[in-house]
Amino acid sequence: LIDNSKWAIKSVFYPQKDVEISKVIPRPFNSEIIGEVHIKDLTQNINIPEKGTYKGAMRFAKNIKNLGITMVEFLPLNEFDSKQNGTNHWGYMPLGYFTLARKYAYDKSFGNLLYEFRQMIDEFHKNDIKVCLDMVYNHTGEGGLVNHNVDDANLFSYALIDNSSYYKVYKNGYYRSNSGCGNDFNISNDGALNLIVYSLEFWVNQGVDAFRFDLAVGLMDVDPSANVHFDSYESFVGKITELLAKRGIKVNKPNESGKGIHIIAEPWTCCGKNAYQIGNFPEPWAQWNDIAREGIKKDSMDPFSITPRQLRNILEGSHDIFGDGDRSINYVYSHDGFCLYDNNTVSAYKANDYGGDADRQLIAMKKQIALLLLAKGTPMLQIGDLIAHSKKGNSNSYNQDNEINHLDFSKTRNPDSVEGQIYNFSRRMINFRKAHPFLTDSAYNKNITYYKPDGSIAQDWDGSYWNNIRSNIMCYKVDSQDSLFISTSSDENSIDVVLPEPKPGKKWHLVCDTSQEDSFCYVKMKENKFLQSPHSIMIFEER
Repeated sequence: LIDNSKWAIKSVFYPQKDVEISKVIPRPFNSEIIGEVHIKDLTQNINIPEKGTYKGAMRFAKNIKNLGITMVEFLPLNEFDSKQNGTNHWGYMPLGYFTLARKYAYDKSFGNLLYEFRQMIDEFHKNDIKVCLDMVYNHTGEGGLVNHNVDDANLFSYALIDNSSYYKVYKNGYYRSNSGCGNDFNISNDGALNLIVYSLEFWVNQGVDAFRFDLAVGLMDVDPSANVHFDSYESFVGKITELLAKRGIKVNKPNESGKGIHIIAEPWTCCGKNAYQIGNFPEPWAQWNDIAREGIKKDSMDPFSITPRQLRNILEGSHDIFGDGDRSINYVYSHDGFCLYDNNTVSAYKANDYGGDADRQLIAMKKQIALLLLAKGTPMLQIGDLIAHSKKGNSNSYNQDNEINHLDFSKTRNPDSVEGQIYNFSRRMINFRKAHPFLTDSAYNKNITYYKPDGSIAQDWDGSYWNNIRSNIMCYKVDSQDSLFISTSSDENSIDVVLPEPKPGKKWHLVCDTSQEDSFCYVKMKENKFLQSPHSIMIFEER
């Protein structure tokens, strides 16, 4: 055994300077544009003294607002074991739920860490940007065995207090690890449960607006032993609203605005029975939607593997899983896996370089961003993807505290570069979504009419169209005061498409064509038909 007292985390009591935190404009969760990012990666390449810190992020708030992001989702900020299994950069090995990682503080003197964080929250709020924290409650950076030896474990805090209460431990001394990270936190234990609830209350009091729960299926477990029994209603997952209400904290539904927080589930865990629980989290939980993730990628990368019905379901918010679709967190890329640029420029498993065709790669990236922002639910994008950041083909960069993860915004200054084009397209596509709030309306699905390219209505009963992987184009009209007509093609050839008749006194105007270098335009159509380029999305507005 090794005495770890020199590096075990410790507490220091220090009077805290206060910051009065500004309020953001109330709005429902499904109107947010979420930007996922690591606190250090965000500003590490910027020439400021505070780069890579909470204060650096605070100085960058206006830039995030200019991107169109309305909620920034930070990868874990709790103090963490940065040496677990080598260098741990992302922070998914938490050691304390009431403290911030001091390494990201500009002023590291005692008493200023939380003060700097609150200043950051205040600045984001002044720019009308909400802050979401990625919280890792399913496992900790402690309690893992060393070399599978039950007599040698990482013991810093909770395990020393009560190992068998805070962790799922078999009788033979081994930790259960459905998280795939060395241990599972025993969420059914009252001590562990209260620890989580009190820590959430603490962060709400620091001004945090929302929480994303890592591998949240682990928080469904109600079995106090090393066994597993998931219950959506009797577990922490089902009781979170009640537990936080007792502490004066309201949990809002996704379509609800006003005072309160929002909660997001990653609706799976790494392994174990029933590890995949998408759709089984009760309201008010929003949930990451990997069905949308894979479907949008397939539409570009392997078009003959997805049907119009499957793509339609994604655009309507996966209502077969989420009901009204408001609880769907739609995303195509996150910190896990390839990023946007690499996934469309690398030839590898689950990636496609399109034969090295740079134009085709750019069109694919634009199309994936567009589909995501046209889909019902709440879109989440990596901030790095909005500037076409490349991780040099690394699909699991958790241990890369270097240029693989550090973002470089300077490359967007050249409007002709891939970075510049994706940056400008992303901003305009985000603004387009914001300008058409009916895309997030609860009645959105009821206002859609689907068409075939020849202008005839694609009837629901027509399985020869909807269930055919060779039906590589889908057209639909969204009725509103200024109706939209959207045509998305994954065909290798150009296709003639007929526009529906506009309302009396109105004309169709082409707003966006992802096949064009300057994709956003405003062109009045001379006739009600057009030629659609391969693999593109075209958006028309009725005015």
